[in-house]
Amino acid sequence: MRALQADIAQWKRAGGAKGSLGLGLGGCAIGTGPAPDAVGSVLIRLVDGGPFLPLIIEGKLADLLGPEVLAAIEPCKGAE
Repeated sequence: MRALQADIAQWKRAGGAKGSLGLGLGGCAIGTGPAPDAVGSVLIRLVDGGPFLPLIIEGKLADLLGPEVLAAIEPCKGAE
């Protein structure tokens, strides 16, 4: 993701592109979660205000987030 953002920034500096690429996510852990086999999806919107389209469908959460981010997921408030 960071490498792609750097590529886009370079294209913008060279005058070859306009736009941006960002990813936001939220979540919390229940019990000892997330499970080792947990999956997540990434959607992309190509036009401002347009529909979200699938970019990654049910990718392994550990691969999508990386080990540091996965380990830093905090427990859900009120979840036991």
